Amino acid sequence: AFPPLKGSSVVTGIPISRNIEVILRGRHSTAMQSFSYLSNEEIASVVTYVRNSWDNNTGDMIQPADVEQLRHKE
Repeated sequence: AFPPLKGSSVVTGIPISRNIEVILRGRHSTAMQSFSYLSNEEIASVVTYVRNSWDNNTGDMIQPADVEQLRHKE
C-alpha cells in the first residue's frame, strides 16, 4: 500500500519543488494528506531528510524560503 522511500523515484526522481508541493497539498485519491499546517522550517527539514535518508543521498538541502515560495504559488 505504501511504497518504500529508499531509492524511490518518487523521492529522488522528481524536482524538489514537487516534493515540497506534495507535503504542502497532499495527493488526491491517495492516503497522502496535506501537511500545510507545518511551518516552512519543518517542511524544509522533512523534505531534506527524506531526500537524504535510506541511501537516497541526494545532497539536497531545502531552505524554508523554498517552501515559502511554493506555499503562496497558485
